Amino acid sequence: MIGIAWMIAYGLSVSRLREKLLSPRVRQWLARATGVALLGFGAKLLADAA
Repeated sequence: MIGIAWMIAYGLSVSRLREKLLSPRVRQWLARATGVALLGFGAKLLADAA
């Protein structure tokens, strides 16, 4: 019974979180953060190779 309650709570939480993550403002922020992280990794690789 407790497991069912946890799964229902988890499902509701994920659906609400999904709505927030799909908003244009959050998606734009995530895209920028990912870009900065990839540029940082690229710079580290370049520094290590040189």
